[in-house]
Amino acid sequence: MKIGFKTLNNIILVLFLITIGCKDHENNKLVLPRDFKFKVSAHINELCKNNGRYTGSNFEKQAAKYINKQFSEIGLHSQIENFDFESFEVNQSILNIGELSINPTRLCFNPYKDSLDVNADFVLIDTISDTDLSNKYVIATEKINYFQIVLMQPKMIIYVDSLDYQKIKNQELSTLNLKIKGEINEYKSANVVANIKSTNCNDKLIIICAHYDSYLNSPGADDNASGTAAIIELAKTLFNNSSILNDFNVKFIAFSGEEKGLLGSRNYLDTHSDELKNCVLLINLDQIGGQDKINILVSDGIRGIPKIKGTNQFPGYLQGRPFEGVSSRWTIVDPQIFGLMAIVNTPNWLIDVINESSIDYNINQTASSGSDELVFTQAGIVSTCIFTGGNEYHSEKDIPAQINLSTVEKIGNLTLKIIENTLKRKN
Repeated sequence: MKIGFKTLNNIILVLFLITIGCKDHENNKLVLPRDFKFKVSAHINELCKNNGRYTGSNFEKQAAKYINKQFSEIGLHSQIENFDFESFEVNQSILNIGELSINPTRLCFNPYKDSLDVNADFVLIDTISDTDLSNKYVIATEKINYFQIVLMQPKMIIYVDSLDYQKIKNQELSTLNLKIKGEINEYKSANVVANIKSTNCNDKLIIICAHYDSYLNSPGADDNASGTAAIIELAKTLFNNSSILNDFNVKFIAFSGEEKGLLGSRNYLDTHSDELKNCVLLINLDQIGGQDKINILVSDGIRGIPKIKGTNQFPGYLQGRPFEGVSSRWTIVDPQIFGLMAIVNTPNWLIDVINESSIDYNINQTASSGSDELVFTQAGIVSTCIFTGGNEYHSEKDIPAQINLSTVEKIGNLTLKIIENTLKRKN
């Protein structure tokens, strides 16, 4: 077959345009900018400059303003969503056993339901064993992790220091009297919410979130200025490449109160339940600057979710109330809460997306994380969490210097890949 010169030129032109189109398509893939690590580091340093952002504090309010400003300067519609909460605070607690009068180091009970004047038999433990602790009053030292004991469903855990523990043991008594004095105080906090809204009125939604509050007396660099800094820069990348979002709405949420019992995320669920019915996927970033392998939440199957998507299954008496004291050392014991944490909502498509997205990364798939995504999972919203280990947290040692910025960058790119592959499957 003969081809004329003019026809040949046309074919070459078409092939050239196809090649350019392919290159443009490749260029449309979501990639973090070269200055990502530099920008993330700057955000972490700024968020940690006041040595902490514990829930309800003025430093937390300053952090919310900073995050809101960063989102706004990107070009997103951003706002601070204030909320009120109340917390029981222990003013004094005295444990009497025989002739001993002891100040507990920490109490684990339910101040919104339990008696504050207790006379009961107790179980004394210094190691986890097969002892039946169900509905028992337990005295222990801090060397036994709260979660190790609480999974055995005790009525109350009373922590004492090792010296007092030995004194109690020497008495060989089994009955205690515990008097707790306290009051319920009111506090204010806020979430920061920004969005890239579709111009085509599409209701489908993806949420990328992190908590920005820190533990009491901790700078909170890894936990969780790292995740907060990352979602700011991810917002910038996605906003600058919004054409690839296939008309999805994308929200970026910095939650407060995670350290006190998922307060901000629970409040968001209660106030945005209708919108969340359209949420295709929520990705939570929490402690992503560690030295260890990258972990990603991938549970097995779907169980325990409500019939109506967006329904909050947490007990009503805990609405607007934390799981531990804001300024006093108590932590809640309620079997219903820990039952909710066992709810699973991992459809096959999400497993496929995570496997496809993580081919180039050394990741560990895990069935638990314990962060804000739990609130949305128990409400029937498909959620996952990306996190790392190997760093100090909940202490004064959680400083910017321990952050592994290369890990943060890897998780940033992994998050983008998950978003890309979700868009392909759910469009």
